[in-house]
Order: sequence, then structure tokens, then C-alpha cells
Amino acid sequence: MGVLAKRMHAEVAARGESLQQQQAQQQQAQQQQQQQADAPAAACATLLLALLARLAEGYAASPGGARVGDVADALAALRSARVRVAPSDERACASLRALLSAAQPHLFLASPRELAMLAQCVGALRPPPSALPPRWAPALCVASAPKMRAMGPRALSGLAWGVAATMGQGPHATAAGAVPEPEWVAALLCASRAAVRAARVSDLSRTAWAVLQFDKATAGDRRWRARLAGASALGGSGLPELVGTSWGGGAAAASAHALPSVAAAAAAAQRQGGGSGAAGGVGGGSGGGGASWPSIAGAACEDWADAVWDAAGPQLAMAPPSEVVALAHAMSFLGPAPREGVTQQLYAALQAAAPRLSPAHDCHALGALARWRARPPPALLASLASCVQRRLPSYGHADLHLLLRALSRLGFLPPRPWLAAWLTVARARLRGFGPAGVVSVLRAFVGWRLVPPKEFTQDVLEVAAGLARAREFSPRQLSTVMRCVVALRLELPSELGRPPRWSREVLLVYAGIATQQQDPSDLASVLACLPRLLVVRAPSAVSLTAAPPGASGAQQAQQQGTPAGTDVEGASSAGSAGVDAGVVEGGGAFDAPSLPGTAPRLPRRSPPALDPHVLPSIAGIVDAAVPLLGAMTGPQLVRVAGGLAGVGFPASAALLDAHACAAAARGHELSERQVDALDKAYARMRASAKALRGAVAEQRGGASTQPQEF
Repeated sequence: MGVLAKRMHAEVAARGESLQQQQAQQQQAQQQQQQQADAPAAACATLLLALLARLAEGYAASPGGARVGDVADALAALRSARVRVAPSDERACASLRALLSAAQPHLFLASPRELAMLAQCVGALRPPPSALPPRWAPALCVASAPKMRAMGPRALSGLAWGVAATMGQGPHATAAGAVPEPEWVAALLCASRAAVRAARVSDLSRTAWAVLQFDKATAGDRRWRARLAGASALGGSGLPELVGTSWGGGAAAASAHALPSVAAAAAAAQRQGGGSGAAGGVGGGSGGGGASWPSIAGAACEDWADAVWDAAGPQLAMAPPSEVVALAHAMSFLGPAPREGVTQQLYAALQAAAPRLSPAHDCHALGALARWRARPPPALLASLASCVQRRLPSYGHADLHLLLRALSRLGFLPPRPWLAAWLTVARARLRGFGPAGVVSVLRAFVGWRLVPPKEFTQDVLEVAAGLARAREFSPRQLSTVMRCVVALRLELPSELGRPPRWSREVLLVYAGIATQQQDPSDLASVLACLPRLLVVRAPSAVSLTAAPPGASGAQQAQQQGTPAGTDVEGASSAGSAGVDAGVVEGGGAFDAPSLPGTAPRLPRRSPPALDPHVLPSIAGIVDAAVPLLGAMTGPQLVRVAGGLAGVGFPASAALLDAHACAAAARGHELSERQVDALDKAYARMRASAKALRGAVAEQRGGASTQPQEF
């Protein structure tokens, strides 16, 4: 039997090697075929660029310059051959710059169609800044503004797309430049609104993509947004004449009145919590802690988004899937969800197109629905998940974590076979996820209240520690990672009698960058997480591998007592602040629910905060949090005190006084139980400081001088 087993093992190994060789040969053959197919295209591109150089030389020698229509036709040939002007190709850059320079003086004489075609062709070439003449984009905008009224929806979309791509606002554009003037954007939106009834889905998607790029680029520019609001208040008839002129006179007065109104709209949107896409889109996600500005589409033309969806709704069933997804992706940033009837048409179109979507389209479609906080029919999500599962091997690093995050935000927990397939693919590519990918994966599983297999979580923790050591996490990203680890109650590798090494390394890195964190809630949550980061606990959330067979995603979530899709910010528990369970009302925002089977804490000889590798890190985080104590809410102050007391941090008298003053200012937000919890936390920190002083004095041989407080 042993000989037979060895033979079988050898045969399986030989078959595996043969299969690997066959796969390698197939990949090599595919690469050769791709190279052979690309050879004619490369030769065609070389020929066209050579012709472009000859054409530029001819126009440079001509005193009359170049007609815009002729230049647009020449560049259209390059666009049809998918030619790109590389920054390293100096001859091609010089030729394109000379050709556009010859046509620039004649832009005002061109027809609307020629201007739109020229803008679109230049954008399709992805030219670097060195390939464009000085002030090319502003000259194009000034020449095209008076002619927008004569353009149809196809020409308008081509003009908008070309300007956005050329100005370097798109993800694939390489040319850097200024954003168009707000008067030009307002005129574009007004003209697009007037011609929307005759527009196709492809026209609408290109216009929406261009407006999205302008919106992203001006998310924090208050003056630009104020000028846009003032331009929309003046009406669409006089906008073209304002493009390219100095902003003065009555326009300046309109801008001055518009700035407070835009700020008020932003404040109102922020108070509403970003419920609509217009308030919670690009302006809110660009970030830095500022106000969440409304999208420029709603500021310049209130009913532009509704008009776009009303025109696109009847065409969605027959439109190409890529155009449907592109329109939904862009519009999810620019406005709220469409009306109920159009939403149902969009659901039907997505369900019919699910088998033909690409990985990027999957992420864009699900991400759009998640941003709208939609609740699609279960049949649509099941169809998309089934088709996605077959495409998982072709997913890239970004697609994998964006997909998981979108499904979690939608409240849809896929079945176990789907998750097993995703984990298999993702684990092999986990090191390429980057900081954003690690955060997205952890937030997705926190939203589901689901702990992935131990092998996967250990890989995630290892990758997160490596990214932290490389200083690739931002303060907010690293704080989110720690809060997710606490929320999932992940088992951290520990050493006997010492806090987990992973926590020590991550806290050390966070202490070095905590001064960059301007959000008091993040610092408060990190300090509240200290007791669970520095104390080893067994995982208590429901494990993916332990889920009952045949249970659906919603059933698995209901077994844990929480709805599927709850985000990290929505998790709640008591006792995470290091005080007795049930004392802190409205517990930590990142703590997992108290479930049966929680392992007891391991015994320790001294508080975790007194570990020489931990105390400096906690002290650095506390120093960064002290200036922000006054901006924290009452419950956040309670969690900070409880977290520090839970790890035995020896707080100084100055720290306790500053914390007590901040808590007194927020006294109206605290209940009697929370005040009692604060008193207990202060007493524990004073006792820790006294014990530390005594230990240091004893170590020094009973010296009379007392060491400084921490």
C-alpha cells in the first residue's frame, strides 16, 4: 500500500507539473499573438505621427496658419487609430504643439461642430503639458462659450469631455492645467439642460463624466463655487459673454451674495448627514474635515440631474452596458438617486447587462447604488453576485476590495461559496491592496459582523503592519484599521506577559503621525480601543467558516443580532472604554457586540500602559489629543478616559485637569452613570501614576526627589 501511495503521489505531482507547463506555454503563445496583433497598430501609429510632423511643418511655413476643421480631421485619424502622444516622444509633442499653435488664432472662426471635434480629438490623444501651446484650454473655452447654444447634445458632450481630459482632471489624463472658468461650466450645464431631450445615453454619460471631473477639482475652492452660484443667478443668456472676462461690477456683487448662500447650503447638507448624492458626493469625499459642498451640477442648474435621468430612463434598456454603468457612476457623485420609475428602469438594465459587465463596471455599478444608499431588489444583487463570481479571477487589486466594500455598504452578504472564492483570489493578491484596500476589506467585514478565516486575517494583519512600518497609512486610515481590529475582536499574536507585538508596532507608528490628525473623533476612538488592542482576547464574532450551511447572508447577520451592512461607524457596544460593562451609555462606535463565548482576559503582572514599548506611544497619542479635548463630545471624553484607565495609563495632573475641564463644558451631554464612570477612570489613572512614582522611587533606592509625572 505504501508503494501504491507513493506512485499515486508521484503521478499527481507529474500531472501538476505538466499542467503548469501547459499553462505557461499557453500564456507564452497568447503573448506572442498579442505582440503580432499589436505590430500593425504600432506601425500605423508611427506612420500617423510622421504624417503629423510633416503637416505641422507645412502649417508652420504657411503665413495664414491652419483651419480648425483641417486640424480636427487630422487629429480624428489619430484618435481612430488609438494613438497616444507619449511624454517621451519629443518629436510628437513638438508637432502637436506646432499644429495647435497654428490653429489657435482661428478658433473664433470655427464652426460649433469643428470646435467640439477638435476638443474631443485633443483630449483623446492624452497629451502631456509640453504638447499643448500656452493657454490652449482657456482659448478653447472662450471661443466655444458663445457657440454652445448652436451645439447639439453630441457636440456638447464631446466638447465637455475633451476639455476635462485635456485639463488633467480625469483619471487617465496627463496634462495639468486650470479648471475652466465657472461661467463656462454654468453655460455648459445650461446648454446641456436645454438639449437633454435629444441626447443619447452615451452623450449624457460623457457630459456627466466631465462635470464630475470639474466637481472633483473644485471641491475645496470656495471662490470658484461662489462664482458658479453667482453665474447661475445671472441666468444662462448672459453667461457666454462673461467667459474670459474679469469678474467685476454686477457679477462681483452676485458672487459676494452667492458665497454665503453656498456656504449655507453646504452646512445644511452636512446637517442632513449626506443623505443625497449632491451633498455627500465628491465635495464631501474630497476631504480634509471641511464643509461638504454641494455638487456643481445642482449649484449651476437645479434640475439638471433630474432632466438627465428623465431623458436616459427610456433608453437604458437598449443602451450599451458600459454607457449605463458610466452614467450611473458619474451621476451618483453629482446628485441624488433618480426618481422611482427611472430607478426601476436602471435596475432592470443592470440585471440584463450583468453577464456582459467587466470587473471595473461591476465595481462602478455597485458603488453607485451604495452611494445612493439604495436597496436594490434581491434578484438584482443575486444576479450581479453570480456573474461577478465567474469573473473574480480577472479582478485586479483595486477591483477586489472596492467590490467587497460596495456589497457591504449595500447590506448584501453573499453566500459562503462566493465569499470563499473571493477570499481565495484576494489572499493571493493581498500585498497589492495598499492602505485603501486593507481599510476597505476590514470595514466590509465589520459591516457584516463577520470574521474571515484565521489564515486570511493573519495575512491582513501582516500586510497592515508592513504598510504601517513603511508609513503608507494616513492617520485616519491607520485609526480605522485599529478600530476594525477591535470591532472584529481579531486574535492578535501575543507574547507571554506582554501586549501583542502587532499593537505595539501600530501604536508606535500612529503616535508619530497623530499630530497630523485633526479629527477629534478618530483620536478619541483610538484611545478608547486601547484596552482591547493591548489585551489578548479570543475572537467572539461569528466566524465565516462556522456559519451554518444553507444560511443566507441576511440570516447570518440576523443570528448576530445586527442588520447586514452595518458599517464600522454603526457598531455599538458597552465596556470598550475600559470601565465596567453597561456604565458607558452609547458605547464606542467601533466595538463589536457582546456575544457569548468571550474568552477572559489573560493575567498580567502590570498594566499594559507601563510596558516600556507601549508607554511612549500612548503618551504621544495623548499629547496629540490634548489640544482637541475641547472639540470632543461628552461620550467621546468618557471613552477616552475609560480607555486610558483600562490600560493603566499614569496620567499627569495637568492631563486630568484638562480632561475634567472639557468634560465639565460638556456636562449637559453626560448622564449620571457616565459622570460616575469618569470619576472611576480618574481614580484609576491617579492610582497608576502613584504606583509608577513609587516603583521608580523604590528602584532609585528611596531617593527623596520624586520623578516627573507622565
